[in-house]
Amino acid sequence: MRQFRTVTCVFVVLSLLLGMLYLPLRLSMAAEPKQDASWRKQQFEAAQQALQKGLPKTAIKHYDAIVPAAIAEEDHDDAILAMGMRASLRGQLDGGGAEDRILHLQQDMESAPVASKPLLQAVLASWFYSYQQQNQWRFRNRTEIETREDDSTPIKSGEDLKTWSAQRIIRHASTLFDEALEDAETLQATDLESIQRLITEGNAPESYRPTVYDFVVNQAIDHFVDAHSIYSGPIERFELEANSPILDPVADFLAWEIPETDLESPLRRATELMQDWVRFRQSNADEQNDAFLDANWNRLRFAEQNAVGSEKEERSLAAMQRFLSENQSHPISARASFQLAQQEMGKEEFVRAHQIAKAAAAAHPDSFGGQQCAALIQQIEAPQLNIATERVWNPALSESAQAEIEISYKNINQVHFKLVSLNFDELLNSGQMVQNNEHDWLRKFGEEPAMQQWSVDLKETADFKTKVHRIEVPKDLAKGSYMLIASVNEDFVWKENYLAGKQVWVSELALVTDGRWNQGTLEGHVLDSKTGEPIPQATVKIWTWTNENQPRNSRNNGYRYRSLPSLTTDQNGHFEMKAEQGTNLNNLLLLAQNGKDRLPSQQHHSIRHARTSNQLSGRTVFFTDRAIYRPGQTIRFKAIATNYDQSKNLYQTHNQKSLQVQLLDPNNQVVETLDLVTNDRGSCHGSFHLPTSGLTGQMRLIVREFPRGSATVRVEEYKRPKFEVTLDAPKDPVRLEESVTVSGRATAYTGAAINDATVRYTVVRQVQYPIWWGWRCWWIPTPPAEPQTIVQGETTTDELGRFDVSFDAVPDASVDRDSEPTFRYVITADVVDTTGETRSDKRTVTAGYTTMSARMSVAQPDWLTEQEPVDIQVHTTSLDGEAQAAEVKIEVWSLKAPEVVPQPRWGSYQPLPVDADDEAQRVRPEDPNSWPLDELQSSKTLQTDANGQGSWEVSLPKGHYRAVLSAVDSAGNSVSALLPLRVINPKADQLGLPIASLFVTPQSQWEPGETFTAVWGSGYEDAKALVEVEHRGEILQRYWTSGDKTQIEITQAVDESMRGGFVVRVMMVHENRLHLHQQVINVPWTNKEWSIRWERFVSKLKPGAEETWTAVIEPKVVDESTKAQQDSIMEMVATLYDASLDVFAKHRFATGFNVFYRDRSTRSPHLNNGWQHLSTVVMWSHRGYPSGELSYPDWVSELQLNNHFGRPMPMARGMAFAESDMMMADGAMPASAPMRKSAGRAMLSVSAAENEVASREESDGTPPESNDPEIDLSGIPPRKNLSETAFFFPELIADENGGVKMKFTMPEALTRWQLLGFAHGANLSSGTISGTAVTSKDLMVQPNPPRTLREGDEIELTVKVSNQSAATQTGVVALNLSSAASGESVDEQVGNSQPKQSFEIPAGQSKTFSWRIQVPDGIGYLVYKAVGSTGRLSDGEEGYLPVLTRRILVHESISLPIDGAETKTFKLPKLLEGNSDTLSSESLTIQMTSNPAWYAVMALPYLMEYPHECSEQTFHRLYANLLARHIATSDPRIERVFEQWRNQPEVAGRVTLDSPLAQNEELKSIALTETPWVLQSKSESEARRNVGILFDTNRVNDQADRLTRRLIELQKEDGSFAWFDGGPSNDTITMLIVTGFGRLQHLGVDVDMQVAMKALTHLDAYATKLYERIEPEDRNKAHVSPTVAMLLYGRSFYKNQPTAPEHKEAVDYWTDQLAEHWLSLSSRMSQGHAAIALHRLGRLKEAKEIVASLIERSVVDEQGMHWNDANSGWWWHQAPIETQAMMIEVLDEVAGDLQRVELCQAWLLRQKETQSWETTKSTADAVYALLLRGTDKLASDEVVDIAVGQQEVPKGNVEAGTGFYQHRFSADEITPEMGLIQVKKTTSGIAWGGVHWQYFENIENITPHDGTPLQIEKQLFVVRATDSGPVLRPIGDEPVRVGDELVSRLIIRSDRDMEFLHLRDHRGSGTEPVNVLSQYRRQDALGYYQSTRDAAEHFFIGYLRKGTYVLESRCRVQLRGNYQTGMASIESMYAPQYNSHSESHALEVK
Repeated sequence: MRQFRTVTCVFVVLSLLLGMLYLPLRLSMAAEPKQDASWRKQQFEAAQQALQKGLPKTAIKHYDAIVPAAIAEEDHDDAILAMGMRASLRGQLDGGGAEDRILHLQQDMESAPVASKPLLQAVLASWFYSYQQQNQWRFRNRTEIETREDDSTPIKSGEDLKTWSAQRIIRHASTLFDEALEDAETLQATDLESIQRLITEGNAPESYRPTVYDFVVNQAIDHFVDAHSIYSGPIERFELEANSPILDPVADFLAWEIPETDLESPLRRATELMQDWVRFRQSNADEQNDAFLDANWNRLRFAEQNAVGSEKEERSLAAMQRFLSENQSHPISARASFQLAQQEMGKEEFVRAHQIAKAAAAAHPDSFGGQQCAALIQQIEAPQLNIATERVWNPALSESAQAEIEISYKNINQVHFKLVSLNFDELLNSGQMVQNNEHDWLRKFGEEPAMQQWSVDLKETADFKTKVHRIEVPKDLAKGSYMLIASVNEDFVWKENYLAGKQVWVSELALVTDGRWNQGTLEGHVLDSKTGEPIPQATVKIWTWTNENQPRNSRNNGYRYRSLPSLTTDQNGHFEMKAEQGTNLNNLLLLAQNGKDRLPSQQHHSIRHARTSNQLSGRTVFFTDRAIYRPGQTIRFKAIATNYDQSKNLYQTHNQKSLQVQLLDPNNQVVETLDLVTNDRGSCHGSFHLPTSGLTGQMRLIVREFPRGSATVRVEEYKRPKFEVTLDAPKDPVRLEESVTVSGRATAYTGAAINDATVRYTVVRQVQYPIWWGWRCWWIPTPPAEPQTIVQGETTTDELGRFDVSFDAVPDASVDRDSEPTFRYVITADVVDTTGETRSDKRTVTAGYTTMSARMSVAQPDWLTEQEPVDIQVHTTSLDGEAQAAEVKIEVWSLKAPEVVPQPRWGSYQPLPVDADDEAQRVRPEDPNSWPLDELQSSKTLQTDANGQGSWEVSLPKGHYRAVLSAVDSAGNSVSALLPLRVINPKADQLGLPIASLFVTPQSQWEPGETFTAVWGSGYEDAKALVEVEHRGEILQRYWTSGDKTQIEITQAVDESMRGGFVVRVMMVHENRLHLHQQVINVPWTNKEWSIRWERFVSKLKPGAEETWTAVIEPKVVDESTKAQQDSIMEMVATLYDASLDVFAKHRFATGFNVFYRDRSTRSPHLNNGWQHLSTVVMWSHRGYPSGELSYPDWVSELQLNNHFGRPMPMARGMAFAESDMMMADGAMPASAPMRKSAGRAMLSVSAAENEVASREESDGTPPESNDPEIDLSGIPPRKNLSETAFFFPELIADENGGVKMKFTMPEALTRWQLLGFAHGANLSSGTISGTAVTSKDLMVQPNPPRTLREGDEIELTVKVSNQSAATQTGVVALNLSSAASGESVDEQVGNSQPKQSFEIPAGQSKTFSWRIQVPDGIGYLVYKAVGSTGRLSDGEEGYLPVLTRRILVHESISLPIDGAETKTFKLPKLLEGNSDTLSSESLTIQMTSNPAWYAVMALPYLMEYPHECSEQTFHRLYANLLARHIATSDPRIERVFEQWRNQPEVAGRVTLDSPLAQNEELKSIALTETPWVLQSKSESEARRNVGILFDTNRVNDQADRLTRRLIELQKEDGSFAWFDGGPSNDTITMLIVTGFGRLQHLGVDVDMQVAMKALTHLDAYATKLYERIEPEDRNKAHVSPTVAMLLYGRSFYKNQPTAPEHKEAVDYWTDQLAEHWLSLSSRMSQGHAAIALHRLGRLKEAKEIVASLIERSVVDEQGMHWNDANSGWWWHQAPIETQAMMIEVLDEVAGDLQRVELCQAWLLRQKETQSWETTKSTADAVYALLLRGTDKLASDEVVDIAVGQQEVPKGNVEAGTGFYQHRFSADEITPEMGLIQVKKTTSGIAWGGVHWQYFENIENITPHDGTPLQIEKQLFVVRATDSGPVLRPIGDEPVRVGDELVSRLIIRSDRDMEFLHLRDHRGSGTEPVNVLSQYRRQDALGYYQSTRDAAEHFFIGYLRKGTYVLESRCRVQLRGNYQTGMASIESMYAPQYNSHSESHALEVK
């Protein structure tokens, strides 16, 4: 079953085909021999032999013969096996992977005999599900399409399957399984033996699964169980309850009626099948008891795996015990015993587990369960040992501090030890590193006489649990170095033993080293390790581990220890070593020596210098008026330039200096440059006018020169939001199983309530496991828990905009309560205003099995003193962190402290069981938190307030305490919290606490003028510590404390120079332990912090009002340092912008300059003593461990579904688009149009008072006339100034009192405004301020216009009227439309016959009114004006409304590929047929490239030089340039044609040497500057022009000489190369370089070979090294790899250079390996290497076999000869273009097959048609393969003839070389006959071109342009929330409402790899996009850049691999009406002849 096996089991379903034979048929077949059986066997063997030779097509021929013969004789075994193999091979050759394999098998099933179909259905079911499992990453972001009746419909193609959703695949698989099991009786009557050819036997007895039914039903159960893991289902979904009969006796289980809930549940279906299976097996129990018991046992395991509920463990245990007792005599009972023993193991009841397993193993030793139990016994009884000790043993320490040896063991009774003396000087001279080399030392010194030897008897581990035993180290040892050796065997043997060792030192010294990183210094102390007293005049010897001036060897590469001058400690035991400036010292070994006592450092040290610069640092800080803009708007900015020198505390502005500020677009191109000059405060300001077109996304303001700086802003086409939604936390505690209510509110940015709005909400439950799950239960995968929709519904906001969402907090019953889960309920509320606008919010509510959390805290936990009471703060909250009042009880207890100061312990403690209740066992003496409670000191019960806060002050004497809080939550659950307390007496001179060391300070920061105070203390009676105060690397204080005072006060006067802080360090060595406290003391730059306060600020303003605000700037702290600054002039920048824009991009000002010094220490003292585990050098051989589940029959590997994965899709490179016909004169949309991205649904609704009006509108489409004609609206001025920035004041100068004034006129937009302010002075002091204001009116008229309209739209425009006065208001509102060009009214033309409507609106509420209009053709841009008045109150708004034409310029292209001398005919069906009356042609452009081989010339690489390159890059540059030069100069025509390109740059309407991205602008729907590929275009254009350098012989030769010299410098003495200079030899790099040189020479390139010849011996040595890595007994196995193939390929270039005798054996071995095992190479390139290498080495037969295989695996189609394998990837041997070049080389050199060479070249050249080849070495190889192999591709200058209709296409102005020409027919020249295109070529070779037809068509009449190599399909769905989550429903099947979310499902299909694709998806005018921000995204393995424009979504795909992809584009409906949603189109920006478009979908919104 799947829960017991891996997912791959699913693949095996193929075999199921065989079992469909009826029992009588099987019996007859068994009785009568098959006539053709031997023949078919021969065919199978022949097919297998073909596959072993890599000949799949030959194998398919054999399988093709087998299938009909086997079917004719009704031998379904052979038929199915052949079908499966054939389907797999066909799928691989087709290149579609698993999809095509499934398709081929499906086709076989459709034509197979009826009797075989059930098994075929089962096979396909498993394959479908396996496919889904393998491709989860593709389906992750794909929305589910709701179940439809055709879900069981077979797939149409492999590409069709790629468009399915995950659940559809699962449902299809489930249907197939159900169909397979329909005829269960036949399967039950068919023996499994009948399909033996299709299955492999497991280790289970055959009697367990005797029939085909047993086999198939278990496959189905596995599938359904797995499917359940990703099944959401309804909230009342089926769960397998543990208290159900699933674990009852068999009779009760079979009588169980499974609940009729959630009938779609896969788990429910699995349970049904389990019941059917057990019932079938019980009915045959008398004859087949084994099978019955096996089924029943698997039923219990099924329940154990899938049941839920608190009773599961208990009931599962009881069921297994019952099964065991009932079947004790049967071998299957041993499996139950094993499971029971495993459960006991999980509870650490090893004795009980051992007893159970031992009994079962004895009773049934040969059974699988008995073998499992025997292995479990071995595991329990297996010995375990781990030994550790300190590095330094000091016999002078006190008894309690003596070093110990820790023995952690199990099942071992005795350990033997010995100490062997080591000679340190001998170790130094050994040529090996001194540290961590125990294996060598043990080999070398292990047999030396032992200084001491002893044995340790260990207590028996009768409970089989690990124990820890400690022993004292030996006494009376002489000082020095030893090897401690441990062994279980008393003879210390090196086999079947535990043997370990570690170097230890006996010494009384403590060596403390302190490497000052990047300070050029190494210092330290030599101390007495017992007392910590300094040792003066101690010697410190130093060695460096280096290979300087040393001969190299294979052991250590020539490294040795070289001595350096020694050091001597001063009176404080201190020593210091400095390196000369500019010199680094590495791998330093130190040895401290005092007399005969010596101790080396534990590790090597290094001394390095920091890179210092005396130059000033600088930074420019930008401030902009806001964070997001629309194209065409203006960015206003301020820049403050600063410079600083932290070493001198110099901080100032960069005054009166030039500053160049640039604006960069998303393509990193300069849009505009401003040259500015900073003022006396280092600031300047300016503005940039954003372009109206270009790529949207992030733009940057940048200063490139000193002082550099940059800022990012967004340029997007957005629409300003009008309101916001907030969801509040629940008011009451959230309890599981109870109702929860979350309140929300919708509020306009003006503050007005959004009443009568529709609220659509969903609540989704997620499971969250506690933080400890990952580390405490690391062996258990996090249980899967799919998000579950709890409830979804709809409500309405009240008159205050409020609404409630209520739901039941239902827990997930499948999650074990003991895992302490919490459940997160994610509430999403989409509020649809009556205008149609939608805004959303989310709130997460958390619930668990408790409802409250409590914690305690104190303000200064480290500084609690006797002198002040301890103030304990209590905090009680819900699980969401919301405050919650509660009653709590607090008790303060003293702790039982140790009587003496405990030695800080190293090593392990005795492992404790989880439920250990012995308090003493839990104590860690050195950890006060483990100390037990002693006496209750005080207690108090208190009530926390509404904020969840409470406090209690308690006075305590010096000591350790623990505060214990207890409470009961609202559900009656206990809640607790602990708080450790440590109280000191800072005035005492003795610490008096049993802790080793303490360092505390009373506050966290200090100001200049204050005296820093800290307390250090130790609980030891005598303690001596080194105190250091360090600032900026200099020691201000350094002194040793007196030993008699164990508590001291540390003080330091803080002055102004110490801003940025200083470091205090206290170091004490005591009893061979280092106690170190190092803390950075914060001295903040408060003198640079100023505050800004409002003196006058008005937060409620009228639109258009004039206002003045004043603020005061003043220092936060007034002291001497800031008084001097108060007279300095402060400058302020302030902006006031529309706060609604923060929804898209939050705007922030800098809070300071962040350049001020922060102190830190480079010192890090380290005691060269530590805890170390003995290094194990010998270990017992592996003991057996219990295997997994019993294995049952499975499909043979030939019938398993496998998949190949290619390289991951690279991210796309950008995207953008601007609708040029939609921009206003100033480039900006009207301010009323922008709207934030919709995250929710929108729905147009009317209040109850409007129902009558609404019904009249619906009846005739006419709005009601105003019944209040007396109100005159003509004189009401509409609001027009809707600017998004109210003001931006870049240079507000404070007066002498620090005051600044801001005088401004507010825009007329109704919204909330955000103010940000930043003030600074010349010394970089700064301060910030913020505030919000609102512009509103008592009566507000706010229209919600769409971004655009389109001719032909019928749409309702909405206007909201809000009454914010205190009384009900009545009046009239009107909407008028006029022409933007003439200003004349167009109301009549659009059907707005009654523009006025009357209103009556209660106080504080609003109403929405709508006008249905029809947009006629040719109306042009409109101006809308909405005004309303009550006679006293009035308001209005006016803005532009773009109208798009319904006439769409459609571009349809077809490619014109032609190969060789032929005539081909192509068609443009729509032009030929002329079926549309509304279509009018615009142009017809014919393009033809007669000889595209010249594009390969343009791709020739010239790689520029860069400094500091590695050896590989250096060689690749040399290789590429030399080969490219060779190609370029191989034919004089190349230089001649290139000169023509250069001298006549523009031919045939294009610049020849420009990138194709920059050509054909007139044929593309978007300009290059609108894309993210400007840089790529420039790069390719530059590379094309650089081809000219290759003709400059002197330049190329000079560069080749430099590169060659560089390689010689990088080459080592032995001929090898390092990756980088100075690094170790790298065999792979050396191999690549040697191979490359050989290849260059082989290709005829003039190259200096001295570097290669020197490295050749290293290449042979590399072969030997690889050979020697293989154990001799394994050398007959396959060991070939891409590296081996490359090595022999490289060596074959030097076959005239004989292999040295010492390497010949290895080279011959690898040659034989390659000849025998070449097919195991995973990449074709490596197989190509093998073919050429073997061919050159004389192994012609094997080389020919490889070629034959490559040919059979190839595909020949209209693109040429290529391979459909998954060859691409990240490795060098997987590059697709380079691989194709290698195939050409193989077919040319090995096969001499010119015809296939030409076909491969054709495919390779066609890749250049749609892809830009990078300037690399691989491109040089590809161009060589195209131009210098086979026939002369450049010879032909024939121009291909083209005729359209009966008219020849003129060929004027033909491009040199390529033969490119084009001709454009204008509209009046185009006739329908031109839809027939004839292309004629008279010479060999390929050519390509394209026909580009541009025509105008009404959007509703556009039909898809498909059948092309690149296709796009658009499907439109509406999203609907269901109990199982969101699903998609087709818009034709589902009414669409305002607020609905629409999904445009875009299906892309391509039959070849392509780069630089632009996809555009239009939207309907009444919709609003969900996405607003341009950014890179990823869907369906496709990376792209997405940008939202006003009329369409744009996707830019940088790289598209051949295949099918699904993208989803989302928008929301905001307006009712009937309108078109527009088409989707896709085009290649690189090859415009490849494009496609869909039709437009009409949308009706009720």
